[in-house]
Amino acid sequence: MAQGAFKGVVGFSVGFGFGVVWSTFSVMPSFISERDTCGVPVISGNIEGRGMIKKISVLACALIGASSLNAPAFAGQLQATRAISAPEGFSSACQRYSWLCSSRGGATMSDDKALELLSRVNRKVNSSIRPAEDSAVYGRSNYWSMPEGGRGDCEDYAMAKTKALLDAGFQASKMAVSVVLDGGGNNHAVLLVRLSGGDFVLDSLTSTIKPWDQTGYTFLARQKFDHKAAWEVILSGPRAKQFNEI
Repeated sequence: MAQGAFKGVVGFSVGFGFGVVWSTFSVMPSFISERDTCGVPVISGNIEGRGMIKKISVLACALIGASSLNAPAFAGQLQATRAISAPEGFSSACQRYSWLCSSRGGATMSDDKALELLSRVNRKVNSSIRPAEDSAVYGRSNYWSMPEGGRGDCEDYAMAKTKALLDAGFQASKMAVSVVLDGGGNNHAVLLVRLSGGDFVLDSLTSTIKPWDQTGYTFLARQKFDHKAAWEVILSGPRAKQFNEI
């Protein structure tokens, strides 16, 4: 697959397996992990530095969630800086699932009601799917799909949550799949939901809904809320200062 380029602050060039040329960032090489937090092996990229080329595994799987009614009242909104190409496999999913990339539909609801719905959907989806690699389920990598046979990786979880929320009447324009780095530097994907109190995260790794700034994640990019077939950079979080857009 094609690889996006991320340039390390000590001369490393890191290939992220997004399948598109994602714009260049400066990034500490120690952030690169050989596994993603979906619990499955990730895609190989190249690190070049000081005359060395090392193979690394990196993936930005894209969609999913966390939940709980104990979320704080205000989370703040993640601000986008510019457009960026969608991850590999995303555009194909949009063609197969038109609702994934539509900003239409749903009704306005209070934060209290919304958080209750998010919590319920997140718990149900998390408990009904077993984590599995795309190649094991679909026979190919980076295949965005609704879960099959009760198995799927993080984007599959996220898609299932997106569809469940849409079916429950939640606004399509308030949901966006987001690519993040967890506290250990592993690539992960979550479903970001915008409420009047801020942006909240549904995560396959927890049943608790948290404000984005309490997840410990560094947010890299997301779907655009108002044009969900497109993506944008939202560089924010504990490691954001060590990523310099250039």
